[in-house]
Amino acid sequence: MATTTYTTSITVDFTTADGAEGTTELLKAEVDSREDGLNGGDTTFISGVDSPAFLVFKSTPVSIDVMTPTYGNIQSLGSGTYLVEDIVTFSMENTKALNYPISGNFTYKWLGRSNGSVSHTENTLSLAEKSIGVLKISYEATYSAYRLNNIPAILDGETEFSVLIYIAGSA
Repeated sequence: MATTTYTTSITVDFTTADGAEGTTELLKAEVDSREDGLNGGDTTFISGVDSPAFLVFKSTPVSIDVMTPTYGNIQSLGSGTYLVEDIVTFSMENTKALNYPISGNFTYKWLGRSNGSVSHTENTLSLAEKSIGVLKISYEATYSAYRLNNIPAILDGETEFSVLIYIAGSA
């Protein structure tokens, strides 16, 4: 019987309490799909056998308030860094939100036309003026790793099922 893979991630944006323009924070979760990661590159899991690991990335001011699975329990595995390599495009823009918060070793290279220097916050890239360009970036993002344990072979009469992990944070 084939096993179906189910994955989810969540991104929560935070702004200032009055709703005014402010710093946007980040909270993101994903199954660890890295070849050298905690699941050995696996993204397909067998109920009753596997205990998949997932990574949580968050901006510095965000604290995790709740992490609740619909079944099983969650074990903390500590933290580490993830090398992010990405291509970012600017189409008459001067800011771009990042997929992961920068924790260190940020480098960039313009591909084709150069649009000058790039500055960054933990969660965004900025140019001096609106530009058109393609930017290759690399940086480290810090994660907290977790493992979902105690998943049965059959859950409520089903051999193929999903487990949702609800994660909420505040800043």
